[in-house]
Amino acid sequence: MVHEIMDAAWAAWYDLYVGTYEEDTEYFIREAVQADGSVLEVGCGTGRLTIPLLQRGVEVVGFDPLPAMLERLQAKAAAAGVVPNVSCQSMETFRSDERFALILAPFRVFNHVLTQAAQRAALENIRRHLAPGGRLILATFVPDPELIANATNVLQYMSTVGNPDTGRAVVCTQFNAEIDVLNQVRTDVWVYEELDAEQRITRKVHLPLRIRWVHPTEMGLLLELAGFNQFQVYGGFAGEPLEESSREQVWIARAEA
Repeated sequence: MVHEIMDAAWAAWYDLYVGTYEEDTEYFIREAVQADGSVLEVGCGTGRLTIPLLQRGVEVVGFDPLPAMLERLQAKAAAAGVVPNVSCQSMETFRSDERFALILAPFRVFNHVLTQAAQRAALENIRRHLAPGGRLILATFVPDPELIANATNVLQYMSTVGNPDTGRAVVCTQFNAEIDVLNQVRTDVWVYEELDAEQRITRKVHLPLRIRWVHPTEMGLLLELAGFNQFQVYGGFAGEPLEESSREQVWIARAEA
């Protein structure tokens, strides 16, 4: 019951911050349009990529483990005039009779798998669903050692956005509630405060989020153990090299032809 409540809460507020993220959008759309076959989006959420991919004519299939996210995706897709092919499944256990030319794991979705064993299982499952010669593109952040070492409960301002459902401003902040260095898991709490015209808080929600960070050397090993024999990593969506100052690690891994 608690999981269902948090699922619905996240779905209601998710787009107000994540929905505005566009750093990777054109990159993934371009790769999907050029794919020689159907595309699978892992963790499609509320449709941030699924809907524009459908609008570009891409044959895309998606899944997400949270039913309320998919409900919101369906509503947004209907408003956009497209029909999504999505299901409620997890990364480690999803099943499809189809084999895909391209599988996308964008924007931290892989980090929601919280153990190394489960991450390896997820990658093995992804590989099984690739067509011969197919590709996985997986994007995650480069762990920040300063954040890990100095995590505090101090609120960090993220953005102020308009809530399209109410027309009111929403202030998005977050703080690191817990850092589990041994297991590489951090628990963040996202705080959304909706304001009226006099800047008074009318609604406030606290949404916990747990993610597992992965170092680039570990990510390469996980891919190898999962059976990928060809892969490369970049430090961003323009194909720049991965360097110490990089914020993103973008992996492209191939299945055997």
